[in-house]
Amino acid sequence: MGDNPIAIIALRARQEAKGKRQKAKGKRQKAKFDYNSFCCLYQYPSLNA
Repeated sequence: MGDNPIAIIALRARQEAKGKRQKAKGKRQKAKFDYNSFCCLYQYPSLNA
């Protein structure tokens, strides 16, 4: 491929964008999990001993 600096910069930018999307996805999944665990504690207070 050769060391084409423009291609390298573009690739790096694309990888960074992908990483940011994955982080955002992880945050959404964590929020969903927290919401589900909150619902469980709300429905079954005995679990929160």
